[in-house]
Amino acid sequence: MNKKKFNKNPKNKYFHFAKKKKKLKSKEKKKKNNQNQNQNQNQNLSIRQIDQDNEEHFYDDFSIICLKNFNSKLKEHLIFNSKEENEKIKNESMNWFENEFHLNKPFYQIKFSNEAHKLRVDNAGGSSLQSESLSFEILRRELGVKLVANELEIEYDLEYNKKTTGPKTDYACKIENTIFGVSVTRTQEKYQNGNFSNENASKLFMKKLKSILSSTIHVKYPQFDHQILHIWTSDAKTIPILKEVFSQIEDSLTRNCTVLITLASDESSSLIFK
Repeated sequence: MNKKKFNKNPKNKYFHFAKKKKKLKSKEKKKKNNQNQNQNQNQNLSIRQIDQDNEEHFYDDFSIICLKNFNSKLKEHLIFNSKEENEKIKNESMNWFENEFHLNKPFYQIKFSNEAHKLRVDNAGGSSLQSESLSFEILRRELGVKLVANELEIEYDLEYNKKTTGPKTDYACKIENTIFGVSVTRTQEKYQNGNFSNENASKLFMKKLKSILSSTIHVKYPQFDHQILHIWTSDAKTIPILKEVFSQIEDSLTRNCTVLITLASDESSSLIFK
């Protein structure tokens, strides 16, 4: 028996049914892929209690030690502070977060995502490739951020491009529908082991915060009005100094910036700070 040919005439009601069914299958497939991607992102994560206040987020290749509910608090903070109507609250809150980074495998065995690899390849140059790609990988795993643009893809107005040849925002990413910039820096190796002073901290913040404020004002793509200043340090003694100095800086420089400071004091520091 010959099979009846399917009539693809738009007036045929079965044609519309088949088209709708195909569209639904496509949506279901996309949803399943997103679910698998989220599952793969956290499938090797286990959270271990350290003490009453702290916990370890253990992945196969590295661990993050932080306060309880660190991820949800930082995520809510970034989304909330990126909204213009919360300008008053910005001035009343301390935009400061801390965590620790520890290797569970050799550095070369870290499973960087495709987006993190993009930061390692498509970069404006310099010696900060490891710290920037690792910065993103931590935010991706801990907060679920997605890369929007790397340093070379971020666009500024012509006036800013003409005046500025120095450091700009390293990459832009998003949580849900909130886009923010990320600038990554490191406390210099020569300041480690107790040699880091308030003056050193002040110079670091003045340089980075002014650059962040200026780039936020002049950015054209992608649009964001809040940034993370991600500071890597290999010496725990620098952290209280940085925090004290940051608390004394005028609000006009700090209210649109959240500081995330990551302590990396194991063998990873030799690669992050080289």
